[in-house]
Amino acid sequence: MGNDYPVSIQLVAPNRILISWIVHELTRGLSANEGVTPRNIGFTIIPNPVSDNLKLNFGDIAPEVLNIKILDVSGRELYLTKDYNREINIASYPTGVYLLQVNYKDGRNSVQRFVKAN
Repeated sequence: MGNDYPVSIQLVAPNRILISWIVHELTRGLSANEGVTPRNIGFTIIPNPVSDNLKLNFGDIAPEVLNIKILDVSGRELYLTKDYNREINIASYPTGVYLLQVNYKDGRNSVQRFVKAN
């Protein structure tokens, strides 16, 4: 904790993230208090772990958001919205680790992992 970890994400096919990146992230440990600072990813997930409503804080970049996706650890898309949502209900999702991907209008994207708890 307290260390910065550079993250490189490559899209290998539509809606797919390299499995090696996911494995690396999962094997370095999960902690509710650990995470990448908002200056590096552009948004924060609150709370994490989350049991029902995932809240997103975009700060000043909200108008730049193109879409928001939730992916499972295999890269399968579970949720997609083009609406700018600050809250997403994930109560029906099974317990586990997920990725939230935000795509921006300028072509950038940011990914952050979150834990779905009971």
